[in-house]
Amino acid sequence: MTSVDVEVAAGRVKAIPLPVTAVDVTLINGPVVLAGWSVREASGDIPGDAGGSVTSPAALAVIATLTGLAGGTYRVRWTVSLAGTLAAGDANNFELTDTSGNVVQSVNLAVAGNYPQPDAVITVPPNGTITIEALAIGTVASVYSAELSIEPTITDEVVAEIRDGNNVIACIGLGTGGADTEYFGPFGLIPLNQITVHLVSGTLVGAVFALYDD
Repeated sequence: MTSVDVEVAAGRVKAIPLPVTAVDVTLINGPVVLAGWSVREASGDIPGDAGGSVTSPAALAVIATLTGLAGGTYRVRWTVSLAGTLAAGDANNFELTDTSGNVVQSVNLAVAGNYPQPDAVITVPPNGTITIEALAIGTVASVYSAELSIEPTITDEVVAEIRDGNNVIACIGLGTGGADTEYFGPFGLIPLNQITVHLVSGTLVGAVFALYDD
């Protein structure tokens, strides 16, 4: 049998903050002692609406955007507005896009006013983005405005893995609004490479407890 000696500094257990995330986060390099975690499902912490306005927009100018979305399918409600100096090219000149490049073109007159659009259903990957932008260059002195709001069609449960490099050493599963706290004390698991939180689905926030030398 081969023996392996691992040296881990003595000291106090510290909380390493885990920010709101729908993507992988590497918190600390090893070797350390993984002493536990306290986390909760955090889909409600990500903004669900956005708005903006651009004067004389260039082609593909961003008017309004939502970023850092948890992977999943969303119903998108959106409205576009025009003001200022307008010409024929400003008709139907907004588009709703997502991370994958899918596009829904607006239906609007080249006349000042507000133009609510039909709801769209969009699926995005983890850390996804939904954006309203100008399709082509707008008329000089035109004012393009837009608002969007999103609502998950199905609320995904959180499935997360605590990894040592590429090796899974613990799993976390949470329902909507759920939370989980686990504490192993200073004699917990010893990741040799790093502590990484890998999100399979959903959005997570909280802290991981670890014993390590500053």
